[in-house]
Amino acid sequence: MIIRLATLLLALASFMAQANEHAPLFEYEGKPYNLRDLSARMQQLHGTVMQDHYNSMRTLIDEMLFDVYVEQEATRQKRPVREVGMEFLAVPEPTDSEVRLFYDQIRAQINLPFDQIRKRLGKELKRERVLQHRARLIARLKNEGKFALLLPIPPPALAVIDTKGRPLRGQPSAPITVVEFADYQCPNCKRAVQVLGDLLTKYPKDVKLVFMDFPINPTGISMQVAYGGVCAQNQGKFWAYHDAAYQSQASLSEESPKRLAKQVGVAMDKFEECMQDRSTRAKVQASVSEARRLGVNATPTLFVDGRPFPSNHLLKDLGAYIEKKKAEQS
Repeated sequence: MIIRLATLLLALASFMAQANEHAPLFEYEGKPYNLRDLSARMQQLHGTVMQDHYNSMRTLIDEMLFDVYVEQEATRQKRPVREVGMEFLAVPEPTDSEVRLFYDQIRAQINLPFDQIRKRLGKELKRERVLQHRARLIARLKNEGKFALLLPIPPPALAVIDTKGRPLRGQPSAPITVVEFADYQCPNCKRAVQVLGDLLTKYPKDVKLVFMDFPINPTGISMQVAYGGVCAQNQGKFWAYHDAAYQSQASLSEESPKRLAKQVGVAMDKFEECMQDRSTRAKVQASVSEARRLGVNATPTLFVDGRPFPSNHLLKDLGAYIEKKKAEQS
């Protein structure tokens, strides 16, 4: 028991250190490397491994909780630990009819006669019952209110987002990247435009914004407006078009792309030709596919430095994040 606890504590210490993106992971040619020094792909893999490790640690902690409880009960009852543990996990032997039912459920997978594997199936069925019984006991111990999980939750795995060729607002060299998946007919997206604009104005050297189309409004109008955004971008007028579209959100229609294009001063012949080009639709669809791949199902959805950024108070929360990052870099 003591050895197990020591192993757990060491694992926890290691886990907490690795979850800190500023903690050194390795040294090469005299230079220490932490998570922020690695490529986006390596950061994503690190996040996946950390999540797997977290899940394994939770399973181990369940085992430790059971062991602690059994030892306490054995001490209280003045009985051997092994005897008390076996008593807690005692389940009735499966009946012949239960084993037969189990056999019938998996017969297609084993292709062996019942009599040949009856004993093996009985042991497997009993083992499953023991595990279920143990899980119920652990759940009861947790629900009694005396247990608290202290294992730190790892940050979400870094998402590698394909933003190549997408509209960017702010300085390309800004260290903080905000990727927004948005729909032109989404009221919350319109509110986010103002908030993100204010933050870009306040932190011009610290933040850059990448816009990704995710037109999910069932009317199909936002899809047409998105096509227009691609064509406006081709003429260097995306952000003017983007802002004008949100300003006139309440009156958007299938005719809006042309009206907005004229409003921002693009060459209409090139714009109309672009609107009919298959590559325009393909670019919007690629953005939609990227959103689906990342699990995006609502607008606006923000990723900040590669991680989902849910917020009910975007100005306050994102502002705090930016200030924290600035402090860390100073």
